[in-house]
Amino acid sequence: MARKGTKSRIGNVIRELRSKHGLSRHQLANLTGTHAQTIGSLERGDQQPSLDVAMRISAALDRPVQDVFFWTESPGPPRKP
Repeated sequence: MARKGTKSRIGNVIRELRSKHGLSRHQLANLTGTHAQTIGSLERGDQQPSLDVAMRISAALDRPVQDVFFWTESPGPPRKP
């Protein structure tokens, strides 16, 4: 699960790109088939998108998904059982 810092950073990227495209939350929601409340929740870092929603947001913002959705901290090495 993503840390709050990662979700906040992703939310800031979504907000910044949405603003640069001159889109409201409602307009981005319409382009992505989601709700404005979902976009707001993502921008506040309260929610993580599904892969499908992440890809639709990235496409609507004309960016590769990895430019919008990424880890800000390394999750570290895998744990041994």
